[in-house]
Amino acid sequence: MGISVYLWLCSHSNLAFAQSANDFQSTYTLPPLDSIIQVCLKNSAVLKLQDAQIEGQYYALKSQKKDWSQRIGANLSSGVSNRVFTQTSEGIVNIQNTYVPFYLAGVSISIPLSQAVDRKNIVGRAQSQYKAALLQKDIQTEELVDKVTTLYYELVTNINILKLRGDALQTLRIQKSLAEKDLKSGNITFSEMAIVTRQITAEESDYETFKQSLLLNWRRLENLIGQPLKDIP
Repeated sequence: MGISVYLWLCSHSNLAFAQSANDFQSTYTLPPLDSIIQVCLKNSAVLKLQDAQIEGQYYALKSQKKDWSQRIGANLSSGVSNRVFTQTSEGIVNIQNTYVPFYLAGVSISIPLSQAVDRKNIVGRAQSQYKAALLQKDIQTEELVDKVTTLYYELVTNINILKLRGDALQTLRIQKSLAEKDLKSGNITFSEMAIVTRQITAEESDYETFKQSLLLNWRRLENLIGQPLKDIP
């Protein structure tokens, strides 16, 4: 009766571990990589900040162009002259009092000459800064995608290794249960039993180490994308 109860406890202990390992693995199931990347790019504070900088550069460029156009104007005037100067073939100048209408038209630029020379460079610099802000967002996007992809495949490795370690640990626990039975029956010595115990202790330690690595990378990825992975379909 005692041996039967003992074997029953060992069997249920192994089943409990297997169930616990399966529950853990089902809890930490990764969604598709493309879905994770989309969420990351949507939630990224870095990209939102860059969008604000792009908007600022856009309005700065727009302001420079508008300032230039506002300083250019058209002038149109008219009047009447009451004197007309004529010259004869002999070179004599005659002045006649009469009324002759006249019209003047032109373009005015109300800007210092030194600034007018450099104005094209000012607008060009604003355009370059706007383009640079757009390119910076592209660079930041590529960096984020690279970070997400790297962490994703690290997690894939963590999950696969943890499964292998879990299977090995379950096998060692079964072997330990059989060894304990053999020890009671006198089929093995205490030294041999100690070897089995050390093996399972080492495997349990490795399992917890890999488990912590998985949890750490999992949290890193969630922090990077700004959303729990379990909420991504």
